[in-house]
Amino acid sequence: MKRFWAIAAVIIIVLLSCSGVEYVTVGVLVEEHPFERAGIERLWYLLKTSDGREIRIDVSERDSFRLPVKRGATTVFAAYPLGTERSFRPLGGAWFPGSGRTVYLRMEGGLLAEAVISAEAVYPGCAEKLDWDNTLAALRKKHGRTDAFDAVELAVDLANGELNRTAIKKGELHEFEGAVLPSGLWLSEDPSAAGSSEDGVPAFSFYGDRFSFMLAAENPSDGKQLIIVPDGESGKCSYILSPLFIGTASSD
Repeated sequence: MKRFWAIAAVIIIVLLSCSGVEYVTVGVLVEEHPFERAGIERLWYLLKTSDGREIRIDVSERDSFRLPVKRGATTVFAAYPLGTERSFRPLGGAWFPGSGRTVYLRMEGGLLAEAVISAEAVYPGCAEKLDWDNTLAALRKKHGRTDAFDAVELAVDLANGELNRTAIKKGELHEFEGAVLPSGLWLSEDPSAAGSSEDGVPAFSFYGDRFSFMLAAENPSDGKQLIIVPDGESGKCSYILSPLFIGTASSD
């Protein structure tokens, strides 16, 4: 399988070089997921890019994955654990001119990456001039975190070339009150957004359109996943409690 992807990468680079656009090959490193730090096996990822690519990154490739990106333009990446876009938040990052040859995908950039890629699908070309690092820094300074933005307003500003980093509109804060859940150590997929509790999930708030917890278990097959989603216009949240399916972590 590794040989297949190596050959495929060479073919892609050759084809892209024939298009008249210059490309540079960069490494993509996905940081350790909070659930992995809790002891579950390493995860594979579905990588989405702002130029429309979707690529599976197997566990065996996570430390050495490489792909070509357009020189002179920003390319945004969102990596979804186990390819589950509606369950897990992605990890995100971007390559832009002058940023080096390695892209680090982190939890704090996940929702921004997802929002930019969604905007690019509606407004082609809007991601290429994004100042990634400064946008993240502006979100931290203005809202105290990098996921507290209005995705619709952000997309419109990107499309109009008017992304004023000092005026990024804050998104809606969703409230969740702990339900009757199995006791145990519940771990947040984003420790910066909510804490853990040994007596169930406490009340907490979050930004974005979903949030996930894992119930740690000595046997990973006994683990549970709690997915929390805003419930339309009611201002409340609903949740789904299901087994934590790790699935196939890698392929040869």
